[in-house]
Amino acid sequence: MVRDWLEAQLDLDTFGSGFLSGGMTVAALKPMRSLPFKVIAVVGLDEGVFPRRERRAAFDMLELEHRAGDRDMRTDDRQLFLDLLCAAEQRLILTYSGRAVTDNSPRASSVVIDELLDHLDRRTGGVARERIVVVHPLQPFSRRYFAPDRDARLFTYSTTQARAAIASLQVRGADVPFVTAPLAPVKGRAETALDLTLAELADCWRNPSKFFCRQALGFTIPGGENESGDDEELMLDMMTQGLLKSRMLAAALHGDADMGHELRRLQGDGSLPPGVLGSAWSECLRDDVTAALSFVPLEITARIVPVSVTGTEWRVSGMLDGVRGDTRYVVRAGSFRAEHRVRAWVEHVVMCAAHEGVEDGAISAFPCPARTVLVARKGIEMTYECVPDARVLLTELMVEAGRGRAAPLVFFPQAAICWLDAIAPAKAPRKNTAPKDPQAAARKQFACEADQFHPVGGDHADEHVALCFRGMDPLVTQWNEFERLTRLLFRPMLSRITA
Repeated sequence: MVRDWLEAQLDLDTFGSGFLSGGMTVAALKPMRSLPFKVIAVVGLDEGVFPRRERRAAFDMLELEHRAGDRDMRTDDRQLFLDLLCAAEQRLILTYSGRAVTDNSPRASSVVIDELLDHLDRRTGGVARERIVVVHPLQPFSRRYFAPDRDARLFTYSTTQARAAIASLQVRGADVPFVTAPLAPVKGRAETALDLTLAELADCWRNPSKFFCRQALGFTIPGGENESGDDEELMLDMMTQGLLKSRMLAAALHGDADMGHELRRLQGDGSLPPGVLGSAWSECLRDDVTAALSFVPLEITARIVPVSVTGTEWRVSGMLDGVRGDTRYVVRAGSFRAEHRVRAWVEHVVMCAAHEGVEDGAISAFPCPARTVLVARKGIEMTYECVPDARVLLTELMVEAGRGRAAPLVFFPQAAICWLDAIAPAKAPRKNTAPKDPQAAARKQFACEADQFHPVGGDHADEHVALCFRGMDPLVTQWNEFERLTRLLFRPMLSRITA
């Protein structure tokens, strides 16, 4: 109500009774109002807001043809801004929203501010912008307002915000863990059998921290990998190339072999740049897709098999795609990262458990295979054979998934795969090469940083892992629990090595 009234008052063309009554005057930017003042402050100089964009009526002939001498609102506003600069006697304060209130992403200022700063930089050798631009924090209780080494230009007189800043500094300094104990069951709610979909069970082991946040707390931290920006993609990074190859591969596996249609679809939604450049990118990505498809028996019709396995106090059900004959093919146009291998392995265990039910005499119209082949761009990376006693292993995995809804499991896929590869390397080690230390390899992979050669950082770089294990190094303080869960998940593989 106050805002609407203030906007209505500022839109009035009359001066009113208090325009020059002394003290502080609040007014809108209007022609002939740029009178000299000691201090002038202007707020709201955001991009697209000032200078204003004039929207004429459809029947206005000035919209069709612009002639010299026609009035232009943007030109008037630029002249108004120049008059404002001349009216400030001692100090001029110009403000705009430099950050978005939702995600703190940068926002552009008005073109008049950019032009003014560029002019001052040219007159001062490029130091004006650094000296006169003050970047305020997004929140009024930011520690930047109260830190001993703060910028002297950042200040506040609010005692309430000071108390909030002190409280936030105490929490940040103590680095309080996010989860200190398993969540207690909700009172009055009857305990029911654990019922998960196949995707949820795979997600539980692919990223237990994210599974806990989603299942127990009801939120996920957005990563932004699926957000599309306003800029045209001319150079595609490794992550974007991987996403596009996955989409092209999925379309090819479903029988859509029309490359022209695929190119138009990717260019239409902005995934590929337009024109010849987009066609070149499409051909480059298509080569990897074609290479992966060459290792798949496309002459055998693919089918989707429903699976449902029920235990004493649990049930898991879902759909398995990529089944051709007596084998399931999991295909990627790139390589298999740790989370892909973990997901494929969990789905393979469920598939083998469903296969055991068929062998035990259960009637199924959709028989499940007991073999999974992982196909990448360079060929078959690995093969998962039938898991003995898969139902027993699945029962233990479901029990751990139930625990994972009360507290995040101490399991990290990249560290776990490095631990497994150190114990059971896929390739024979070179001569005179010392065997890897599984614990050291797991810790190194957990803490590794992303770079130009490795676009994905270690497990610690995941937002959910960083939140759930805040203030601790889980592979140091909880190594035994991590090793127990890793041995549990990959027990069939370790049993073959021992045998």
